[in-house]
Amino acid sequence: MRARRSSQMMITDPYTLTVALDPTGNAAGSLYIDDESSFEYKTQQKFCYVEFTYSRATLSGVPNCAGGMQPMNSIEKLIIVGEARKIESIIGPNKTKLDFIQNDSVTEVKLPVEFVCVGFNISLQF
Repeated sequence: MRARRSSQMMITDPYTLTVALDPTGNAAGSLYIDDESSFEYKTQQKFCYVEFTYSRATLSGVPNCAGGMQPMNSIEKLIIVGEARKIESIIGPNKTKLDFIQNDSVTEVKLPVEFVCVGFNISLQF
């Protein structure tokens, strides 16, 4: 995490996404992004909302960007909590193999997504 003096200074900072699986091995969550400085989210519907779902060993990110909003933020780290099976590989966007470290039921994936507001799938292979 980078300490910043204002939200404007962190507008393009990357995110760390933590996915905590429920007892059935699923998870869901969302991310809301706007320009952090105006009311355009309200007056011009200018924002980006990303829905995340994890099911059957696949994390999907589905963006809904409105009003021309196209944030350039990436996901620099993905942390998956609760997957105890031994992971052999992780396949990211564009069918690339991603670097990861698995310790017990916590897996950390480095640089999985270049742009958070572009749809993606990340699949775990066992």
